[in-house]
Amino acid sequence: MIKSMMLQLLSTTQTDLTQEQVSATVNAYLDSWRNGDSAARAALFADHAVLEDPVGTPPVEGKAALLAFWQRAEAYPSKFDAVLASIVVCGNEAIVKFALRIEIIGVASGTLQIVENFQLDKAGKIVRLRAFWDAASVS
Repeated sequence: MIKSMMLQLLSTTQTDLTQEQVSATVNAYLDSWRNGDSAARAALFADHAVLEDPVGTPPVEGKAALLAFWQRAEAYPSKFDAVLASIVVCGNEAIVKFALRIEIIGVASGTLQIVENFQLDKAGKIVRLRAFWDAASVS
């Protein structure tokens, strides 16, 4: 009974995108980290997109600024591996939990546990991305 009630409530969600479309964008974003391709990552975003990484820091606004932000992270010889834990899609948004394994080749490695909120527009482009992580998220 509870499940049918919750499914009925979900059926009233207003959305322009399917769950599969939102999930595909999230997976493409994670793939861009695995492939070290900040240009492919930036292509997933709307021109006026806003990134808060982490939430509470000054937002990065606009596709060019986003690309520059990620290129700074990739300035050192490094590898990134995004390991997905879960995606929850509601409407044109998703909450994504993943681990970003970071290796600066020959120097150091570590893992960042991240929860991100993706907001997509009608075209399936990311318009807002909010990354939640703190000191306890870093190992």
